[in-house]
Amino acid sequence: MKKKILFLLGLTVFAISCSSNTGSDSIFGGSGSSSSKPLSANIPSTDKYKLNGTSVNASLVDVSKNVSATGTTEVSTTDPTTTGTLATDTTATTKTYSVVDRLYSTTWFQTEKEIDDGVLEEETEFIFFSQASEIYEVEVENGLIDRPDNDDYGVLTFISDFNTTSTGSATTGTGLLTGNNSRNAAIVSRLNPLDRNEVEYMGLYLADANTLFVVEEDTQAEVEAYLSLIIKAYASNYITPNMQEEFQYLLSENSAPVN
Repeated sequence: MKKKILFLLGLTVFAISCSSNTGSDSIFGGSGSSSSKPLSANIPSTDKYKLNGTSVNASLVDVSKNVSATGTTEVSTTDPTTTGTLATDTTATTKTYSVVDRLYSTTWFQTEKEIDDGVLEEETEFIFFSQASEIYEVEVENGLIDRPDNDDYGVLTFISDFNTTSTGSATTGTGLLTGNNSRNAAIVSRLNPLDRNEVEYMGLYLADANTLFVVEEDTQAEVEAYLSLIIKAYASNYITPNMQEEFQYLLSENSAPVN
């Protein structure tokens, strides 16, 4: 019950900051002083060797947060801080971080528009990833914020990194995500402790620092199938309008309009 109260309180603060221009900060990290939308407090790192992204507002981002629980030590022959190959130690170990780790304190949005009975309807969904691997979702319809409910909250647990080949195989061939970007996609479980511990599966693909693809399905196999299609399409520079509408989110910044 305490968790539920804190969650609803957080979304209430967000709603107030979205509907005013007083500069109040919300759990989404943004300020209403220059925008009526929540802004991301962090621009995520796309480099698996770098946990910390670029802080937009240092007071809102705890870059010293310990998220090493899902950090992975990899054997590498390339020094990630320089170019070229290590000449003396070909078994150097370097810690890397999953995309889930690197999405901390980021806010993303997706906007849909349609004509309903001759009236333009607009719906924007905002997603926030907390430093504790929690996800919050809020929908804004025609400028009005939907009442938050239990389904808008979840706790993410990293399952595995994800990669695919040009032929769609996740197990054979050279993956399309390579080098420092090889951990930019992942499969996670989403636990909703506020709703009978319901579990769903999500796929996260950080295509670049400003573009995130989010897949939500009931089974891991469904998530992997969609994620494979998206990664292949992005590598071919052919993201379809349907993929954009269903799965693509943009980083919420001052320079990114919601419509």
